[in-house]
Amino acid sequence: MLKIVLKDDAPFRKNTPTVPGLKPVKEAGNLEAKKQEWISLINEYNNFHNPDFIHPFFGTMTKEQIGYLSYKHIDHHLRQFGA
Repeated sequence: MLKIVLKDDAPFRKNTPTVPGLKPVKEAGNLEAKKQEWISLINEYNNFHNPDFIHPFFGTMTKEQIGYLSYKHIDHHLRQFGA
């Protein structure tokens, strides 16, 4: 499934299901603060190193696969909210 998702630059389809453990359980609160936190996390990705990372749906992934999936996921949400 991972190869299908990462095969090209096509955006995620609308209504793609979310892994239950990743769904928010409460309101986000201060949107501007959350936006800045998100930007900070994106900028920190260059320092990401977790060779034991296992995605709950896709399983074991390389750093490059994680980066590409992250890009597509961020793009999906920016499109979702018209940003």
